[in-house]
Formats: sequence, structure tokens, C-alpha cells
Amino acid sequence: MHFKDNKRNKLKQKMDNGQLIICVGTDSLQEIQLCQQLNCDMILVYPTAKYSNATNRFLAGYLAFDNTNDLMLESSKEMFSILDNTNLLISVNCSDPFMVPNIILKQFKELHVAGIHNYPSMSLVDGNFGANINSRKLGFDMEINMLKTYSDQNFYTCAMVRNTKQAILMTRANVDMLIFYLGLGHNKSSKRYNKTTKLEDDITLLKEMSAAVRTISSEIPLLFFSEHVNTIDDIKKIIKNVPNINGYCLMPVAQSSISARQLELEILQLQKITY
Repeated sequence: MHFKDNKRNKLKQKMDNGQLIICVGTDSLQEIQLCQQLNCDMILVYPTAKYSNATNRFLAGYLAFDNTNDLMLESSKEMFSILDNTNLLISVNCSDPFMVPNIILKQFKELHVAGIHNYPSMSLVDGNFGANINSRKLGFDMEINMLKTYSDQNFYTCAMVRNTKQAILMTRANVDMLIFYLGLGHNKSSKRYNKTTKLEDDITLLKEMSAAVRTISSEIPLLFFSEHVNTIDDIKKIIKNVPNINGYCLMPVAQSSISARQLELEILQLQKITY
């Protein structure tokens, strides 16, 4: 059985059993090996290791430092020479105007890549700048088209989305997994910061997005990630209050530092959650 079908079946079984799907986003070889040892369901690989001194490597990958697709190809060659590529989804900058889709698709096939996810994603770029990008055909539409192409070529595809419209479009494009990204962390010293209110807002948004997707597909796994949801109790509360959510995405790549032991403990705690 092909990896894509096998993974779909395994995740569907976990969903039927009420077991939390656990995804980890990282750029660290050590963290990838740890995640594989702990049997994480999916590992999103980011080409951001060289930004390790940045406050947030995840966001640094959006800036004009390097060509992220070239970095991903380079690091994939190194990783796949010593790692089992099972459960690894590598990032693709689908809106790169200088990318030749057929060439990079061929390169990923030669590396025996199992699947891809959309990073950096224009879904995070909003406001006037985001509108200008989309109007120049350099935005989210390119990600939809690319992920559909990869899905049709039997790659397992995972899409990060920010709102209901994006979630619906990606679901109709036949992606295999969605991750709802709820936003950046907050300055807790700010007088405007209210963790309880923010958590309730997240729950409301997740209910809206997940319900919309479920009108199209009952089987696509729906995960979420938020930089301000950072305790097991918060994650449990969201899982309890949003019945359509199936999993959580840990993102050590979005943190300035996290020890291997901390990551291991978080994964082990998540694996105990059922819904």
C-alpha cells in the first residue's frame, strides 16, 4: 500500500478511536529523531535551522534571507541519508515566483519524499500587503494549486490555514490534513492581554472553521496550533469544546529554545489525551 493511503487509514483509525493525532513542526535533526522514536503521527520539517539565533525561527523563514525551497532540498538530501523519511512532510514555498513546479516536483520524487506542507504560507499575510500579494497572483491561490498537484501525484499533503474560507478551499483541493493556525503569542505584560478571553475566541474560531470543513469532508484530520496555547490544560479545554478537532501540532520551531526532554514530556502528555 502506498504511503499516502496507509497514512490516511492509520489516521482515520485514530480518529475513530478518539485518539489525539500528534504532529510536530521542527527543523532539528535531533528533534526529528526523537519524534520518530516516540511514534509521532506526522513531522513537519522546516528549512529554518540556520535561523537558530532568531527569536522565532518559524517567522524568520518568511523574510528575505534565502530561497526556502533550495534550503529545503539541501537539508532533505542530508536528512534522508540518515533518517527514515516515514511521517516526514517537507515544506514547500508554493508562491515562489521563480520556482518551476515540475522541476521541484521531480526533485522531491527523486528524494522519495512522502509528503509536503505549505511553508512559508501566504495565509499568514493579511491586511493591505496580503491583499496586494494575492492580487498579483503570488498568494494563497498558488498554494492551493500546488498542494492539489502534489496530492494528485500521491504525495501526502498538509495545509496550514487561518480562516474558514482558506480551510474550505484547501479541503476542496483534496489536501489530506488541515492545521488551523490561530496566531502569534501575546505579550502577557500588556494590559490588553486576557488569556481567558483569547482562549474563548480560539474555541469560537475553531468551531466555525471545523464545522465548515465537516460539511465537505468527514474524514480529513483537523489539527490546530497556537503560540499562545501552551499548556496541556489549554489544549484539553479546546479539544473538549471543539468536537470536530482531531489533533494538535507542537511547534518547537516557533520557540526560541526547547530542550529535548521538554519536547519528549509534551509529546508523552499529548499521547494520553483522548476525545
